[in-house]
Amino acid sequence: MKTHIFGHSTTEHLTEHFTLGEMLHSQVAIDCHTLNPVDDPSVIDALALLCQQVLEPLRMAVCHPIVLRCAYCSAFVSWVITRREQSQYHRGEAADIGCPYGKEEARFYYDFIRLHLPFDRLHLCHLRKTDEWYVHVSYSSVHAQRREAGEKELEQ
Repeated sequence: MKTHIFGHSTTEHLTEHFTLGEMLHSQVAIDCHTLNPVDDPSVIDALALLCQQVLEPLRMAVCHPIVLRCAYCSAFVSWVITRREQSQYHRGEAADIGCPYGKEEARFYYDFIRLHLPFDRLHLCHLRKTDEWYVHVSYSSVHAQRREAGEKELEQ
């Protein structure tokens, strides 16, 4: 991974507990043997807002590290995930929070965000095939938060 992006170091903290590098890490890109390049400097500001408004307050509430499955995705990686090149992932507005302890952890994160934090979209997601749970959350940097929330059963 590049160490500097639009003049920002990947070790730069966007908040106390989240670095730019962590927000740019993509397991999907690694699995696809591709890069995850940032093509717009506004992505960094959007990622910082997501961290400040949602991820850091959640991290402070749970008092332990939060595992991110992914946050920023390049146009190609975004297409692999959503079948669209332009998505909230590509704009730096979305993250998937991993829940290695299962459904109860995912439900806690989902309920805490829904009840206490601003968000645009929030989904409690279950991958049936692997029985993995995660929480998808987004925070829009361009429009009022819609506060769309729901649960999704996914085959992937």
